[in-house]
Amino acid sequence: MSDFLADFLLQKKTIWEDIFSNKTQNIEKDKQWSKVVIHEVLIRLFLINEDFSLLKDEIEIFNSDLKLLKNSIWLSSQENRQINRHATILIAVENAKQAQTAIENRLCIAEN
Repeated sequence: MSDFLADFLLQKKTIWEDIFSNKTQNIEKDKQWSKVVIHEVLIRLFLINEDFSLLKDEIEIFNSDLKLLKNSIWLSSQENRQINRHATILIAVENAKQAQTAIENRLCIAEN
């Protein structure tokens, strides 16, 4: 089965999807993500939203050229987030070009 490529398997999805449909939420081709570390993110605005969907929305709305592939994660420990006003996060974007854009153009997050 290692001879089958993802594109081929996705073309034949109707054959195998019933087997996996009760075990998975989504089946898609693997993508190479690019990640960017962002420092000095204002913590207090995003502490109330544990799943980071608010931060993801904020980044995508005010940085329209970016598409985050998943919610961000804190890189700063919870202890440090309780003490400090700012923290570090990690975002995953679709490709290296978007990552470079994020680095070069300074993201707009929480009016910063």
